[in-house]
Amino acid sequence: MGNYNVVAAKNILVLQYVLCTCSLPQQVNDALIQAGCIIQESTNGDQENGKLELSINRVLALILASVPGSFDLESRLNLGSTFLEYFIKTSQKEELSVNEVIEVGSTPEILEHALLAGDENISTAAESTLELAASLSMGFGFDITSATYKFTLSDMKRAFFAFFRAEIVKSTQSTPEISVDLDKLRQLPLYSHDLENWIINTYRPITYLAQYNESASLTNFSSYLRPEERISLIMEAAISYDHIPQIVSNVLVPYISSRTSMWTAFNDWLIQFGDKTIRETESSTMIENYDMILKLVRQEKLLSILSSNVSVMNKFVSIVLSIIYLCPRAVLEVFIAAKEIIAILKGLPLKSKSAMEEDSMPEPRKTVKEMAEAIDPSKEFLDSYSKIIETGQRLYANNLSLVQIANLKSSDGSVQLSELQKFIENESKYGRNSRQWQTLLSSMYWVFEKTKIFGKVDRHTLDELVLTKLLDLKYFNIVEDLFFKRYCSIPEKDTDKIVTRYAWLYYNKATNCDPSLGSLKCSVDCAKLIRNKTNESSRLQNLYLACKEILQWRISLHANTPLTPRQILDLGDILSIVTRILELNESSYKSHNKLFSLVRHIINGLQCYDRDVLFKYAKEEVPVVDEINPLRVKIMVICLDFTSSVDTDYAYELSSEILVNAIENIEQIDLGKVVSDSWVSFFQFVKTETGTPTLALLDKKLSILGKLLLVTPAEFNIPVLEYWQLLNSQRDHLLSQAEVQSSASRAGSDNRGESRQQPQSFFQSSGLGDLRSRLKSSIKMSANDILKSADSGDIGRTIIGHIVGAN
Repeated sequence: MGNYNVVAAKNILVLQYVLCTCSLPQQVNDALIQAGCIIQESTNGDQENGKLELSINRVLALILASVPGSFDLESRLNLGSTFLEYFIKTSQKEELSVNEVIEVGSTPEILEHALLAGDENISTAAESTLELAASLSMGFGFDITSATYKFTLSDMKRAFFAFFRAEIVKSTQSTPEISVDLDKLRQLPLYSHDLENWIINTYRPITYLAQYNESASLTNFSSYLRPEERISLIMEAAISYDHIPQIVSNVLVPYISSRTSMWTAFNDWLIQFGDKTIRETESSTMIENYDMILKLVRQEKLLSILSSNVSVMNKFVSIVLSIIYLCPRAVLEVFIAAKEIIAILKGLPLKSKSAMEEDSMPEPRKTVKEMAEAIDPSKEFLDSYSKIIETGQRLYANNLSLVQIANLKSSDGSVQLSELQKFIENESKYGRNSRQWQTLLSSMYWVFEKTKIFGKVDRHTLDELVLTKLLDLKYFNIVEDLFFKRYCSIPEKDTDKIVTRYAWLYYNKATNCDPSLGSLKCSVDCAKLIRNKTNESSRLQNLYLACKEILQWRISLHANTPLTPRQILDLGDILSIVTRILELNESSYKSHNKLFSLVRHIINGLQCYDRDVLFKYAKEEVPVVDEINPLRVKIMVICLDFTSSVDTDYAYELSSEILVNAIENIEQIDLGKVVSDSWVSFFQFVKTETGTPTLALLDKKLSILGKLLLVTPAEFNIPVLEYWQLLNSQRDHLLSQAEVQSSASRAGSDNRGESRQQPQSFFQSSGLGDLRSRLKSSIKMSANDILKSADSGDIGRTIIGHIVGAN
């Protein structure tokens, strides 16, 4: 063996020794440089025949096998980097002797013996060392025969990548998860994108997976597991831990994105999973499996990487569609999941049209693989497919599979109508706002118009079903802004009837009278959808106004029970609500105008004009001003009954207003009758009002009684006249007393012959002098008739009656 080979062999032994100890970095570097020199010389052909075979891979393998695992990873990587950088840093390579590598006197005894052995023995020992290193490095995924390198930067980067990968595998055998700082790696001269991609797409995914399954290791993935087994390991962890989003995102997608062949393994796994699913007998397990597929399809990273490979994407879509289509029975959760799956798949860049006929499905097959081969996925096919699934989601009650649903178009009209009703009922559950309802309505009408599934049901029926469902769900804004404008084909008079019916329904359900709350608000909003004014809509509007006005009062018809809109509708005596308000609300008697407005709206809402002759005056079209409206005056009289005992000043004011209006508008018969029929209210107030008699008080009472005499029915005015005469006498008496007192204070005034001014009677002071003249004239003209016709006991009363009657 030539001297050169002996030197190389000795260098290998020394290198192996210093790598094992790693105590003196300079020795390690020198030994690596020496190895580099030998490799370069052998490449240049300067060695003798029979040389010891030394290569870059063998030295890297020696580093992998010799440096202890306890030595930190960064330092081990630096060894490989230092060795490889040697080939690209300088063009002049200087060979070192063994003595320059190992200081004299510092060589261990065992190494000294090895170096002093015969050349043949040294060479054999070196070869054994290299073979052992190659064998050990294979366990780390480093194959010395896998590649050869030239002394170029790109090749050195490839070599460092292989070495780095093996070092990581070696490290994870003792420490499963090692942090790799990419920023530091990028600073290395031999950094490469392949290295970074391996960290991102292999090391990190497998390390992440290892926390779920101990079998997930770099060694197993690189050396022992077949592609199908790797995919199975990944997906089993995702399913068993229910961590599909995490594992798909952090493991599956990065791992297979750089390995095209792995997609085949993934699709094969999906086919096996699908076959197991369609054979499943337990609905709960079947639901879980379809839910798993849904979660898988939801992963945007997976869909994104699928989109980059058309053939893989089409295969994936065909498999998923086959699993759905072959579902053997109707399970609502499966339909719901399938609907979302289809919606997501529509976002993939599939081709537009399919070779299959529109709205048709291929004949079902026995296995998912066979079914997938029969499907040609496209956007057009997904549209047809979604029609079946959307309909199937609503038809689960009939226990129809998707295959059976596809044949629903041949069913009779009654079956289609029944299923259409269920379809609308279930579809409406997903509408929460205008955008969602726009999608839902678009879907409903698209299925109805573009498919033959409900071909035996007319459009008018569909519109009515949708309208009633929207009204049921209280989506009034959707009806107005969307349904009426874009979909409804029913004539307005027919929709008005439907809407009115629902407005009354919500009105009757209301538990309070606030139009801005609860069912009453629903009724108000619903009534706004009535597009043509009708008698019923007018009634509703008046009742809404009545409810709103009631809110300003404290009111209940029964103890501790707030008034409800329904109770208003059921009122027998409408004016009783006025009485109740007056009873429960202090000073409410001053608000007779508001009470009149309330009563008017209630009457118009109930349209009960035949209950009372006065109720016709509640109509808006009645040509009577409010001031002399008999119904308003009636309410004022009711208020008078309440105010007379608590606020006499206001009672006098109110009485005077009522009587003056009646006297000045004598041609208004109903007005006069209201006041005339209520004479007792005025009379009782004046008669029962107590207080110290004063001229001012007597004048107010006499003023009211004087006006009352003009409107009181003849058969009832005797007590009024008698009391009026009594008060007038009291007034005259008070005037006389006042005059006497005044005379006494003016002593001697009569001696001068000045005439005393006579006091005015009430007739003169109150402006009713004409009334006195009429009374006298009536007495003279009627006296003879009275005496002839009346019994002696009734003469006085008859006289009074005729007197008042003459007025």
